[in-house]
Amino acid sequence: MQPTHPSAPAPARPGLRSRLRAELLLAGAAAGWGAGFVLMKSALASQPVWPTLGWRFALAALLVLPLAWRERAQWRPAVLRSGLLLGLLLFAVFALLMSGLQRTSATNTGLLAGLTVVWIPLITRVWLHRPLPPAAWAGVALCAAGVVAMAGGRLDALGAGDALVVGGSWVSALHMLLLAGSAGRLPSASLTVLQLLVVALLSAALGWQQPPAPPPWEDTGFLLLVAATALLSTALPYAVQTRYQRDTSPMRAAMIFNLEPVFAALLAFWLLHEPLGAQVALAAALIVAGMVVAEWRPRGS
Repeated sequence: MQPTHPSAPAPARPGLRSRLRAELLLAGAAAGWGAGFVLMKSALASQPVWPTLGWRFALAALLVLPLAWRERAQWRPAVLRSGLLLGLLLFAVFALLMSGLQRTSATNTGLLAGLTVVWIPLITRVWLHRPLPPAAWAGVALCAAGVVAMAGGRLDALGAGDALVVGGSWVSALHMLLLAGSAGRLPSASLTVLQLLVVALLSAALGWQQPPAPPPWEDTGFLLLVAATALLSTALPYAVQTRYQRDTSPMRAAMIFNLEPVFAALLAFWLLHEPLGAQVALAAALIVAGMVVAEWRPRGS
């Protein structure tokens, strides 16, 4: 769900093998993000959200740091500026998503966070003053129907947690458009580390304001969950996205990232035993269909 910025020049077309490898890795990133909703739901059961995010992103930054060090010859002020701005937006995304996750189910979080792909054409329309194609409007309508279905046909059944997640999906779209504008011209691992460090530092700073919790190092289960989210849902997915998204087309990348809410719902059903009945299945189908339709473009357009 991270298409190339509309105003950016088209990159050179990669070979078939490179494209297939990139798309497989991007699918793995989508699975990691989907798993993150489920893992964080469990981690937040024993620790407050801000310290948990601080631990997660600090560890993820350390994991990617060796790759960034290899790019040190390319470090320049533009990398720092872009990394800080993207990091602030990424922090806002996770603050909203994780705060919402504490108040709603992992399934709802995964599905509503997927609305990012619908916000992207809307932001592009306002930001770049380009007409919104009919497919984008159709996608918005389908996703809205999915939200209604998730609430059992009653919009007032959605809670404050769901609203926070929807807000996070909007900020995520803005972050993705800005990140796409930097792809290919700035060192990817360095950009990734800067973003992760900003989120880790801001989360740790806010963590001091939360009520004390049992020391995390005394909770083996919590440490394992944080390590899993740091590696599988943070370091690897963001490093893969920043590096390999350029090796496929924007539409194909968007389709691949649409798998994220599907992975989240399936893993929540499997690991957390959250219900996956006809209501959730219908909501998932409508939202995923809306995201696909919103990204559709006629051949040659």
